[in-house]
Amino acid sequence: MMAAEGAVYPIEDVMNDHGFTLDKQGFLPAVISYYQTPEGKLLFRPFNSSTPVMWYNKDAFAKAGITKVPETWDEVETAAEKLVAAGYDSGLSFGWQSWVMIENFSAWHNLAIGTRENGFAGLDTRFKFNNPGVKNMLERIDGWHQNKLFQYGGRRGDSLPLFINEKCAIQQLNLNTPTPNSRGVRFGNFVQIRDIINDELEAVCNNSKTAAAAMDDAVEKSNKLLEKFEKANK
Repeated sequence: MMAAEGAVYPIEDVMNDHGFTLDKQGFLPAVISYYQTPEGKLLFRPFNSSTPVMWYNKDAFAKAGITKVPETWDEVETAAEKLVAAGYDSGLSFGWQSWVMIENFSAWHNLAIGTRENGFAGLDTRFKFNNPGVKNMLERIDGWHQNKLFQYGGRRGDSLPLFINEKCAIQQLNLNTPTPNSRGVRFGNFVQIRDIINDELEAVCNNSKTAAAAMDDAVEKSNKLLEKFEKANK
């Protein structure tokens, strides 16, 4: 709907046309940027924003001798090794895998998920998340999976019981100034595309594909849906 030019009356125009002053400085940049055009015009009233957070089990950390909360992936790996050595089934898990490990990972590292400012700048966007940064991170997680440091618990929030039942001690359910790569995504057919990405990520977890091959296949399949959306909405 945000891409439907002419079908909506941007809220910034509504307010200006009726004599109201819109103070966009009153919104957090990371929130308001998702609801703006590439030129900065506000299309809709910002009402929602989500980000992953990391939960950790303090008792498990104490048992494993971990005195510092991990702040980097290297520290997460070290903590996971200590947790497994202390008797836990795995060190960590995460939910909403495509959202956390592709969308948010890419945003945090300022990596483009797609062309045309992740879809904000036009319908003719195409995916490009099969880049070395994403592939290398997923290869690393696959290595953790093989060594029992990471445990896959399912799509969406299905991995939460692993944390609640103390099968793992770190759970990611997921501040910088937004960039064209980090303010969000605006892709057609994205609900179906997330399922494609999840299928490919599960192929990595069950050892039927490498992370690199899975990301290449995910981009190829997903771009076909973007092409259909572009043709249908031109």
